[in-house]
Amino acid sequence: MCRGKNASPTPLVSVLLLDEPTIGLDAVSKLAVRDFIKRLNQERGVTVILTTHDMDDIEALCTPVMVIGHGRILSDGNLEDLRARVTTKRRIWTLLSLHRYLISWADTVPGFVCDADVRAFPGRRY
Repeated sequence: MCRGKNASPTPLVSVLLLDEPTIGLDAVSKLAVRDFIKRLNQERGVTVILTTHDMDDIEALCTPVMVIGHGRILSDGNLEDLRARVTTKRRIWTLLSLHRYLISWADTVPGFVCDADVRAFPGRRY
């Protein structure tokens, strides 16, 4: 840091890239790191680019959120917009696909008996 007489500290960097800064930390340390990153951004004007899979970090630190997959920008906006774009339909389909697969597998296993009839739910089509 550079400091002049009666001047506020000036950071040596204007952009800081952090890759998974809280991974492997206990809860108290995570909160301390998040607080430090927030203060660095707000008080020193440092732009922080954060790459993480930790949704708690994202919620606590990120105003704009960009999702990148295979080198392409998949989403760019705020967290609420991202949540609105993500639906549970894919998750439901995955569960239904798994259910269908397990039923097919169970039918091939001699002597396999299900405790309950899981082959069909009324009104559902597989």
